Amino acid sequence: MSEDALLWAVGQIAGGPQSRFVLLILAGCADEQGRADVTCAKIAELTEMREAQVRAALRQLRGRGLLERDRIDRPEGGCYRLTMTAADAALLSPFDETREAS
Repeated sequence: MSEDALLWAVGQIAGGPQSRFVLLILAGCADEQGRADVTCAKIAELTEMREAQVRAALRQLRGRGLLERDRIDRPEGGCYRLTMTAADAALLSPFDETREAS
């Protein structure tokens, strides 16, 4: 699990609660490079959503530029890359109390 990915995901506008939940699950599964090797079926199990809802959330996240398919080399798919950069990961947490209010 990448703490940087989770902090990055919390600060993103995902487009709705289901997309946010899927983004947070992906961030929780991500490695230090932002890659999450998790299937749609597993995301559906973890979120208690239907696979169709998960696929719709994944499309929305890709459309918002928050997620890319990293590779498609297995029938069930499941490798995604969060589009966070090193600079994004270095930003303060939105919960950091030292952050100035805007």
